[in-house]
Amino acid sequence: MSSLLGAAHRVLSRQPLVVALVLKLRNQCHRIIQCRLEDTANSAVNGEERWIQSIAPHCQTFVDVGANVGHWSAAFCQAMPAQGQGLLFEPAVGAHQILQQRFADDPRIETVAAALSDTVGTAQFYEEPNAGETSSLVAQHSQGQAQVRWVPVTTLDRAIAERGWERVDFVKIDAEGYDFQVLRGAQHLLQHQKIGSLQFEYNAPWALVGSTLGAALNFLQGFGYQTFLLKAAGLHRFDYAKYGEFFGYANFVAVSPALWPMVEPSIQTLWP
Repeated sequence: MSSLLGAAHRVLSRQPLVVALVLKLRNQCHRIIQCRLEDTANSAVNGEERWIQSIAPHCQTFVDVGANVGHWSAAFCQAMPAQGQGLLFEPAVGAHQILQQRFADDPRIETVAAALSDTVGTAQFYEEPNAGETSSLVAQHSQGQAQVRWVPVTTLDRAIAERGWERVDFVKIDAEGYDFQVLRGAQHLLQHQKIGSLQFEYNAPWALVGSTLGAALNFLQGFGYQTFLLKAAGLHRFDYAKYGEFFGYANFVAVSPALWPMVEPSIQTLWP
């Protein structure tokens, strides 16, 4: 049967019209799968706020990479223990000013005007006006009116070591395409399972910088972390072999072995 199908495929591949139709069908099928997996960026309905309420009460430390004006961090602070600490990174000047003002009276919070990646130095950053949420290190992702400027860049490993933290209970990464680079910059922490759990955003700009979800999942699995798709109803098992890359907006949560007993009972299966 497989040989017959192979022969049929070769014959059909020589028909330009058939190939054109198949390409259109493939693109529509990909879009349907993308719609199934992607989500809205509204944290109130995409599962993020629900996850905060589940995980924050168990956290003493958290890091927000790409904090923008601090909406996510404010929600996390409300749910975490009173003695908890937060470290917020935001390279955009306008957004960081708002961030500083927002948490100026909260001694638990430190804000840093820098980007995170897998190297230390400086990089070109494309900053949108009015604290735009798609300001990015990825040129093609930011809006056309974005201003280009150089920003300091560090790694999560280095930032945590400089502050003398033994571990980080939770890390949220929203780096507009540079999320995998941020993960690679936390290799030491991940290798020693010093991050309890983390959340990262996956979307179209990953393709622009050559990152793939498959590589990120393998990277985290290599350190013992299990990764799940975050949806409105909670965490779902994600079968990469079935779905592959879809480059649509979604959030994934990676859990260390230490937290697995707490999280396992709530894990759901994404169907089909």
